[in-house]
Amino acid sequence: MASAGQRVPVLSVPPEILTRIFEETVEQAHAQDGQGGWPYHPCQQQCIMDWIPITRVCSQWRTIAIAHKRLWSHILFFDVEYAKLMLARAGSVPLTVTLYLDHTRFDYDDLRNLSNLLKQNLHRVKDLHLEGPNRDPGEDLTRQFRENLQQGDSLGNRVKLQTLTLVLSGSWRRALANPHSIKKLFMKLANPTLEKREDALLFEGMDQLEELVIERSFSMADGIKGRKIYLPQLSRLHLDDGMMSCLEFLTELQKPRPLLYFGLKTGSCDVKSDLPSLNRLVKLSTPSGEVNLNNLSGHHCALRVGTPAEHRFSRGGTRFSLTAWRKETATASQVVGFAHQDKIPPLPDIFTFEDDEDSDDYGGYGLPPNRNGMPWFRSTDPALYLAGDLRGGVGSRVSHRVDGLMLLSKAFMLRNVVFADVNATFGEEDAVPEEGLLAFLQAMPSLQVLQLRGLSPRHFLTLMPRDVSKSRIVPVPELRELWIIDTSFFPDEDDYDSESDQQTDSDESQDTLADCLAARAALGSRLEKLVLEDCEDMQRQEWASLHELGISIEVFGNYPVCQDLDDV
Repeated sequence: MASAGQRVPVLSVPPEILTRIFEETVEQAHAQDGQGGWPYHPCQQQCIMDWIPITRVCSQWRTIAIAHKRLWSHILFFDVEYAKLMLARAGSVPLTVTLYLDHTRFDYDDLRNLSNLLKQNLHRVKDLHLEGPNRDPGEDLTRQFRENLQQGDSLGNRVKLQTLTLVLSGSWRRALANPHSIKKLFMKLANPTLEKREDALLFEGMDQLEELVIERSFSMADGIKGRKIYLPQLSRLHLDDGMMSCLEFLTELQKPRPLLYFGLKTGSCDVKSDLPSLNRLVKLSTPSGEVNLNNLSGHHCALRVGTPAEHRFSRGGTRFSLTAWRKETATASQVVGFAHQDKIPPLPDIFTFEDDEDSDDYGGYGLPPNRNGMPWFRSTDPALYLAGDLRGGVGSRVSHRVDGLMLLSKAFMLRNVVFADVNATFGEEDAVPEEGLLAFLQAMPSLQVLQLRGLSPRHFLTLMPRDVSKSRIVPVPELRELWIIDTSFFPDEDDYDSESDQQTDSDESQDTLADCLAARAALGSRLEKLVLEDCEDMQRQEWASLHELGISIEVFGNYPVCQDLDDV
């Protein structure tokens, strides 16, 4: 403890340094769920409560914090009096406001008071997040707040919103007041169009809009079809809805420039009809000019593939996500790093667009907090995100025996894929034929990292060099990391003598993973790292052979790769 007369060092910190520390504390509090880089991030009550204690450390800190207006500019309207206090302390600083409306939190008087408070201060709000319940019969909860934002309100051009997030049910009856100021719009609405008697859309007048994110909002596609949408400054577009509705929206979208970023998460994605339409409607910007989605030569790409699980067989399709970065913004090594750092969204698992039955698990506000990794993904400055269930033909019932990897290798130009993840954990063994895997690998000559999940040892032999036109060809010659996950190396029945509990010596010796990697190394394609995660039952001899190759081997998981691992 400091003696009388001694100064406590923390109290000698200059005010300008303290204010910067306080700002960083507030930023961290609002980014506690990892969404700090996501501009449509909803503020939770905990975001406020996590930083307020700095005002109670001592009188000096309290005085400095209360006087620093920027600390109070991120406001959650969860209590009228508290909101008034923060509005007063924020002074003239532009505001970021979050409003959650539900039946359990507010009564009618609360809603009226909050609505009036927002209306009085709407001209000060720069970023607004307005979110209601999934079901709002009669729009009783949100009507007053909608009307504050719509044309015809007395506020008019005083509204200067730049970022607007709308997560609401019901219809949108009039265009926004002063839509010219909005640069970023996130919308998840039951109906994005105005009533049919109106000859305009919610997007009317948004001539400065640069980024648009739409999630499951095309419930009435007839409201979009035939109505031109003019967004001249749009450079980033992300759609999450059914393919037909998304294509109709893209058809009506009028934009004079190619996109810096395009994202699409959808359901069925047909190779013969949907992909050609996307190639025609979407153009990406590159330093050398515009390109379509089938020409990513100026990009580094990452690809995730999931074979269909049993319950998907009747629906068919192969789950996939293709992501891309312009070579000027990310090197191949950086893209691999994004994958290892979980900055690339995981393979989507649900491609249905009905109301979320489990939304109450997340406080009644829909998606889980990490939003499928999109905030982290956005921070990498990507150019493309395309995810769906790939199918092989119009109107066809694609069975699970259709080779999805072969289909992918024909649907996209994969020459610039540097990271690939094939996940067969929930599929049947014959869902990934070796021929399809080989064609898939041969389509990716730039591949540096390959992850194989739930496949059998025979699949790994597709990496074995093979004779082609009197030449010895190595599949994916640039491969430097191989990740094998959730695999049993237990020998096939034909190569195993159950009575002697030993592997048999057949006339034709069975190649092993070690043989494959050794053959690749002999031709100059040497692996740098092999990762075995949750693998088991590898034979002692193969384990020893892998170590003789002199490559880095890392083992993770709950099972010993080899029962005699400690003795090798």
